[in-house]
Amino acid sequence: MFGEEQIIGEKIIKTNSKSELKLPKFTRAEDGDELILGKLLGTYMIFSASKYFKAIESCEKAYKDEQNLENKNKLRKLLRIMYSGIIDELKCESGIIKLPSNLKNTKFNCQGQSKHLVLSPVKKVE
Repeated sequence: MFGEEQIIGEKIIKTNSKSELKLPKFTRAEDGDELILGKLLGTYMIFSASKYFKAIESCEKAYKDEQNLENKNKLRKLLRIMYSGIIDELKCESGIIKLPSNLKNTKFNCQGQSKHLVLSPVKKVE
């Protein structure tokens, strides 16, 4: 299952003309895995949806319970980043995910980063 264990590996991958992306085996993605596609500063990230939403819940609870105004503001900023970074919810089918159509024929440097995947666009494939 995607994100259950450390995702370690690096590979150049590309989407096809239908914006489909075959996830590398090192991600341990399985049929039915629900994933979150996020974006931060031009880099795309793929997270396990359940883990991402658990992190948001934890952050929301910490925000609610926090008494220190400075810490509360930092948590609010983090929550905004977490919510605004979500581009799409994806479902893995046969190791393939469908990315937004503007990412068709795009080559990515794919890197495992702890329990999520980082996709850095390399260039458009002609």
